Amino acid sequence: MGRRIHETEQRFPDAETNDHDQATPSGKIKTLEQRKRTIELGLQAQYETLKINGTDLNTPLTDRNGFPRDDIPDLASVRVARTRIHELKNDLREVVDLLAQTLPLILSKNDNMLPQSTNNALGNGSFQSSMEPFAKVDLVLPGSPAELAGLKVDDQLVRFGHLNAKNHERLTALSTLATEHDGEELNVVWFRSNSGKRQMYSHELVPRSGWGGRGLLGFHIIPL
Repeated sequence: MGRRIHETEQRFPDAETNDHDQATPSGKIKTLEQRKRTIELGLQAQYETLKINGTDLNTPLTDRNGFPRDDIPDLASVRVARTRIHELKNDLREVVDLLAQTLPLILSKNDNMLPQSTNNALGNGSFQSSMEPFAKVDLVLPGSPAELAGLKVDDQLVRFGHLNAKNHERLTALSTLATEHDGEELNVVWFRSNSGKRQMYSHELVPRSGWGGRGLLGFHIIPL
């Protein structure tokens, strides 16, 4: 099931922070958003290394006899890229969790919108765009990758991999991303209303073409 984010305090060791940035929730979020963007750019670079070598995370690197494949241009770079991708995914998961822990501190209790002072502090609405829900789940098929990740009907998607309210391209980018990552983990973040309160959840979703139903995800969403 999707893990609910509790309001516990952690420090992300690799983020470029200072005491002033950490003094307020909005400052902490701005720092974490910067760190998240850096990690996402790093992931893109590593995936590009796999792509130019005609591989992905699951491509065998040895032939049937156990020898390194000679049709992959740079095996060493592929191995390094795979290791870095797993490391960066863990880093990204931690940053997303920390963002989710901090979000309730600045959400308005009345309308769940960010206060104007927070928008001003972040500048250009960067955080508001990346943490704004953009789609609602209206169907989850039993046994699907979406159900295994913990998604339920009426959940509101906030992030799907690197996609958010600003770059989902009318939801078409989700299908493209799922196809590109068939069999690979994608971090998904969503809001769920419980007893009138909005809570944030985060979990890994693995798109799978052979899960037993149509598509790779097994859910249907509508834009917000």
